[in-house]
Amino acid sequence: MFYHVRDMTYSLIEGRSQILSGTLPKDELTELKSKVIAKIDYGNRILGLDLVVRDENGNVQDPDLTSTISLFKAHEAVSRGINERIQEEKSRIHSMEVCRQSLFNSCHTYSLYVNLNNFVCNISEDAELLMSLYDPVQSEFISENFLVRWTRLGTPKEIERVNKQGVLFTVSVRRGTPTVHSETARWSCDRHL
Repeated sequence: MFYHVRDMTYSLIEGRSQILSGTLPKDELTELKSKVIAKIDYGNRILGLDLVVRDENGNVQDPDLTSTISLFKAHEAVSRGINERIQEEKSRIHSMEVCRQSLFNSCHTYSLYVNLNNFVCNISEDAELLMSLYDPVQSEFISENFLVRWTRLGTPKEIERVNKQGVLFTVSVRRGTPTVHSETARWSCDRHL
């Protein structure tokens, strides 16, 4: 929910700057104002805040000058529109979850956790260790690289990383695609001076 509200806030800031710029034609300005007002009302609803009743121009209706029945009808109409938008968003999120679940069901994931505690090699200068997974059958690296900088004294260059040089290599393979041959996949560690 935090990210959703954050994105809405950024969108509102962008809309405000466009409104204040004074460069939009009147019809685009009216449309932008209505979109910003709809976002504000939607954000208030999902945050559990009060709903502000507005007229057709987007101005806040004064309860002292507007009849109670008119306020109620306007509140009901805005509330119904926001509820429909929330339902649309819930159904969109649900369909994304179903799609994501089917994607996860069609994938195989292989993982290898490596925790580098020590590296022993007789070298006279600092070195970089580059680790990755390699598939010799397809002659290609099948994971991203993990880089560890090692001093000539046999310790990590970043001293706060002592005994914290862990990496999780993960490879996902979809069904129906060439698979990783688990019996031939190799863990590769290269030393660069």
